Amino acid sequence: MTDNVFHAASSSDDVDEQTPQNHTLTSVPNDLESDGAKLVYLAVDVADEPTPAELTNMLQMNSLALYPILRTLTERGHIDTDGETITCT
Repeated sequence: MTDNVFHAASSSDDVDEQTPQNHTLTSVPNDLESDGAKLVYLAVDVADEPTPAELTNMLQMNSLALYPILRTLTERGHIDTDGETITCT
């Protein structure tokens, strides 16, 4: 019965295989409290200048929920938008 037990990766080699080679791990800004804001921030950081439509598809998030989070992240200076694409600052 113990054959179906999930075992977490314990070696650094396992972790390295899971981390994309072209991206470094990002820390979330300390002032972000909601899980949604943290998720959107990380998605913007991982994606290459996503559009809001790409974020809604990537996160399977309704645009009515996404836009207030984008506005908050912009007001706090964590992301920047040129009107079409979004980048972390």
